[in-house]
Amino acid sequence: MTYVVKNSGQVAMLARVSPVAVRYYRTLRCVQVVPEACEGSVMRSLWDRVWPKVDMSGGIDACWLWTGALSLKRRKQKRPVIRRGRRDEGTILVSRQVCEWYHGPPPSEVHEAGHTCPDGENCICVNPRHLQWMTREENERHKQMMARRVNTNTL
Repeated sequence: MTYVVKNSGQVAMLARVSPVAVRYYRTLRCVQVVPEACEGSVMRSLWDRVWPKVDMSGGIDACWLWTGALSLKRRKQKRPVIRRGRRDEGTILVSRQVCEWYHGPPPSEVHEAGHTCPDGENCICVNPRHLQWMTREENERHKQMMARRVNTNTL
């Protein structure tokens, strides 16, 4: 990949450099290294990157399904994730971010975005009406209650 190496805002070098050289240049405080493809481009905000990946076709009260990337790392469930920004900044859970946008920051560090979907637990739903802050225990209790309710409705 071709990188642009800037020194004091001016292009000092435009070259193909190895990943080792890129890491070295990034350690220098007076130089900025960016991929040439990113030069002059503006990163869209997280808000602008999230909503195009949500299927809201069911209406305002239906589950809004995430159509973007899914992670299987935690609890062996598919969970909607999106990159924070650049590749090195990691990923975040979309449901947690949406819950924070609509309901404010979590009350404490132990709170997570719990799903209250009317048809039972739907972990790829990102409808803010179906999300609320819950502790792990509250969330597990709610999941069990919804699973019992859904099972009794199908008998």
